[in-house]
Amino acid sequence: MKLCDQCERPMLIGRCSNFECKSSTQTLPTTRHSRRKTAQKVPRQKNALPDLTKPIPSSVNSSKYTSKSCKSLLVYLKYSRANGQTDEIRQRQLGRIIEAGPLIPSSENKRYITSFDEPNSRKRVETIISILEWQIQGKYWVYNNLERHKKHLPFMDKSKADVDWLNSILGQYE
Repeated sequence: MKLCDQCERPMLIGRCSNFECKSSTQTLPTTRHSRRKTAQKVPRQKNALPDLTKPIPSSVNSSKYTSKSCKSLLVYLKYSRANGQTDEIRQRQLGRIIEAGPLIPSSENKRYITSFDEPNSRKRVETIISILEWQIQGKYWVYNNLERHKKHLPFMDKSKADVDWLNSILGQYE
């Protein structure tokens, strides 16, 4: 056991156990064996898709299929219309969603997840268009009072731009 250089009392956790000692901030030198090894963190890729080899959590669903609070598949797969999300970024996100899968549903969200059909299918693109249009229609009140709800307009504009883009590529899918 190491003793304090000033008062000869034992050092605890690298500090003098005597709180009145002026060297109470004195620390023990670290040795090769006393250093705590930190686990290597694996850097997480921003906007990386979740692991689709596992079932999609039951919290991912639609209010059309459940009364519980839920997250849409688009949000789960990292689609966003937040500030800073340019048309190019959103189109790339939508393209990844169109290609993602196969999607494995859980027992609670099977109807919703299977409505997205197979990857790279026309039905998946149509389903995404339908969801975006449904969200736009759900915010009808924005257009009823533009001055009051003007902060929602960027969301609406991005949604409409994404629907237009999806409609323009719809012909590529069979």
